[in-house]
Amino acid sequence: MGWNGADLFVAGGLEVLPGGFAAGGGTSTRFEGFPVAAAVRGGVLHVHFRGDALGEVPEALAARSGAARAVAACYSGVADTYVLEVAEAGVPTRLLVVSGGEAVVDEGEPLPVEDGGHDDPEERLFALLERLTGTAVPALPGLEEAWTELRVV
Repeated sequence: MGWNGADLFVAGGLEVLPGGFAAGGGTSTRFEGFPVAAAVRGGVLHVHFRGDALGEVPEALAARSGAARAVAACYSGVADTYVLEVAEAGVPTRLLVVSGGEAVVDEGEPLPVEDGGHDDPEERLFALLERLTGTAVPALPGLEEAWTELRVV
C-alpha cells in the first residue's frame, strides 16, 4: 500500500497524551490536515503521525504514555519496514520490527492476536492493530471524528 506514518492508541482522552505533546488550536474531520493529530473514539485516544512528521515520534512512544495498555505502530511502505510496539502500564512488553519481509527485532512474548495473518507485512500490521485496538487503520481517512491538531512541546 505504501503508507508512511505512525499511530498510537491508548485508553482515555486528550488528558492521556504522552509527554511532549499538547493540543493545538486546529480541528478537522480528517487527520491529513495536520502533521500530528488526535481523535478519541470509544474511550480510546488515537494519535496519528503523518509520514513527514515521523521525526516527531519519540522513541518508545507506547511505553511513555504510561497507560494501562498502549499500542504504537510505524509503517514505511517505501522502506518496507513496519514496527509494532505494545506496553502494559508503561512497561514495554512487545516490540516487533519487520523489514524486507523479515523480523529484524523480535522482543517479548508474541501476542495471541499474532496467530494467523497475512503474507504482506503491511497488511499484517494493519490486521494486528485492528485486533488490538478495534480500529481499521486503512479506513482512517474516512473517519468522521473530530481530529485535534497536536504540537510538540
